[in-house]
Amino acid sequence: MGVTYVDVTVCTPAPRSHARTRAFLVDIGAIDVTVGELDLMGALSGSVIGFGDEGAEPLLGVTALESAGIKVDPQNQRLKQLPAVRLRGFLGTP
Repeated sequence: MGVTYVDVTVCTPAPRSHARTRAFLVDIGAIDVTVGELDLMGALSGSVIGFGDEGAEPLLGVTALESAGIKVDPQNQRLKQLPAVRLRGFLGTP
């Protein structure tokens, strides 16, 4: 896969005023280390995240992508939102 970047807003359980948005390098081999909230392509999700040294390039790993329902299109170097799946039998629906 080529190099793909996407803007992600990261927020810890601290007040939302501490949230920061940066361009992240997508790395489907990366695994992360703490809990935070991600706003990725309009999908808000909780995910395990890690913070590197000052100046380290942010990486967006497969765990965070899957939490937000995002898949990688390596041919076009883009991210795509997965379609929502209706839960059968949820809240009394057949």
